[in-house]
This record gives sequence, structure tokens and C-alpha cells, in this order.
Amino acid sequence: MNKSDMPPEVWAEVLERLIARREMLGMSQSEVARRSGIPQSNLCGLEAGRLKSTSFRNVVAWAAALRMTIKIGLLLDCAEYAEPYFGDLTPKAAATRNVPDPQASGRLL
Repeated sequence: MNKSDMPPEVWAEVLERLIARREMLGMSQSEVARRSGIPQSNLCGLEAGRLKSTSFRNVVAWAAALRMTIKIGLLLDCAEYAEPYFGDLTPKAAATRNVPDPQASGRLL
């Protein structure tokens, strides 16, 4: 996951949450490295802002070592980019295609 692939404020928030969780749990970078399989020097560099990127796999492993989960959401603003591939994604259009409403069923798609 290259930091340049996401807005700087998003990367900053992800990093802030990972660091805060590590500190809340009282874990050292070495312990997170052992649990995640990510070299401690990489974690140190990422936390300090010296490393500019890491893989999504590393972010997931880092979060898992801290007993966190990664959730990826689809913003409605992205619908205009998806329309050529998936058609109209508005709730009204979805209702005409018998697309299940995840909120009504209590399940996420």
C-alpha cells in the first residue's frame, strides 16, 4: 500500500490508529514485529515516517498483531467511477434490479 495511493490524511489516520493501539496494549515494536512477521526496522521506519510505503499484506498483518481488523468501505462518491462497469448503483436503481439491501437483511455484501 503506497502512501501516495491514498490521501495523506487517510494514511496519517491509519498510522495514528496503529500506533495508538500498540501503545494502548503496551506492546513494543519488537513484539508487534514478532507477531506480524514484519521486520522491526520497517515498523520503526513506518511509525517515524521514514518509510514511504508498505504492502497491504503488511498493514493487515500489523493490524492483526494488534488484534485489529481492516474494514474497507465503498463511498457513494465512487459510484460515478463504477457506473460504466456496474451500471447505476443508486439505491433506487438497485431496487429495480432486486439487489438485496444489506441493511435490511442485517448482512453486509
